[in-house]
Amino acid sequence: FYKDPIGTLVSRMKIIPRLAQILNTYNNTNNNNKTMQQESLVAMVHILTWICKKSPGAATVIANHSSILPNLMSTTTTTTTTTTTEAILKFICIMARQSRNAA
Repeated sequence: FYKDPIGTLVSRMKIIPRLAQILNTYNNTNNNNKTMQQESLVAMVHILTWICKKSPGAATVIANHSSILPNLMSTTTTTTTTTTTEAILKFICIMARQSRNAA
């Protein structure tokens, strides 16, 4: 993990499908306590942004994933915090810069 953290997260830990499952769960819950969930959503978006910055191939995989971008876009329209929206918009911009499919 210390030599290649991105490779470990993407290949061995399979973090992209795991984060997609968490985003699906986040969008399907109707909790009134969204503050902690929004903090974890921001952390997940930062992890995805970090992966996209380091690996253009992973950015393409994320762009082509069936549920990550639609869930993030629906989250952007329903959230009220600027921190969450700002993190998602930065992620989309970085992903579009790294991947022609996302652009």
